[in-house]
Parts: sequence; C-alpha cells; structure tokens
Amino acid sequence: MPRVYPSAEERFWAKVDRTGECWEWTAGKNAGGYGVFNKGNDEYTKAHVFSLELATGERRPDGMDTCHTCDNRACVNPAHLYFGTRTQNVGDALERGRMKIGERHPQARLSELDVVAIRNEYAAGAEVDDLCATYGLKNSTIRCIVLGFKWKNAGGPITVRRGRLNKKEA
Repeated sequence: MPRVYPSAEERFWAKVDRTGECWEWTAGKNAGGYGVFNKGNDEYTKAHVFSLELATGERRPDGMDTCHTCDNRACVNPAHLYFGTRTQNVGDALERGRMKIGERHPQARLSELDVVAIRNEYAAGAEVDDLCATYGLKNSTIRCIVLGFKWKNAGGPITVRRGRLNKKEA
C-alpha cells in the first residue's frame, strides 16, 4: 500500500500551539524570531506568511509585508495578521516602540539632550565646524541633525540650510 503523506497545511498546523490568544509557532525560527516553514520541495517561507495565505486563499501580494497586530513574531493566528505595506509595518513598529531609535539605539553616540543642545546652538548661530569639534561628529552628521533628517523625534529647533559665505566675503 502506498504511503500517504500529510499535506503542507496539515504539517503546518501540527507545528502550532493554539491554546492561547496568540497561536505560537513551535518549530524552527530564524534569527529574528519568526517561524520558518518548509512548504515542500525545499521551498521555505515564514510561518506567519503561510498562515495568512492559508486563511485568505491568496498569495501575499508583491511588495507587501505580512504584519502582526499582536507584536508577537512567533504568532501565526490569522486573526492577528494582515497584508500591509512596508511603510505601514515600520509605522506600526515605531508607534509601538519596537524599533530602537534615538538614544535607545545600541550605536547611538548622542543623547536627546545633546541633540537639543546642538540644534539650539546652531539656531543661535554656532558654526557647524565648532559643533563638530565639541561633539566629536562629522560635518554631515551635524547638518543632518540640525536640518531634521536625523533624530526626527528629538526636540529642539529644526533650521533651514544656511548659505555658505565665501572666505573673501567674511
């Protein structure tokens, strides 16, 4: 008698703990904490993506993310998932405090107080080169801070680009 293999869907749900509100993926996870599922023929996908595709009967649209409303990367409950744009997904992460920005970022060299001070000093007329020397930063970094391209959530006045003076005019 030929052996009957379980379908991809049966294999998938056998790896899910549905006892809580979040349905936890119990099999392998990637370094980011997302479940990984082998659909067959060595075709791998993230478990939450496969779950939402099963629930909707549609493949994830090109250019879209599969987003969590519960912030639990191991959750595959389709009620907690939706297809959204990258902008929506990043916006959700920022709104919920899941992204390390500003002084919470492990490579941050400034505090928010430093950024406010830089912006205030620049608005009061300090030269970029002087701010570079004081804070140990590159010219381009200071300019991005005072123009609001970096540290967007920090306080202090956002200024406009100053015209450069010719050495002869100064």
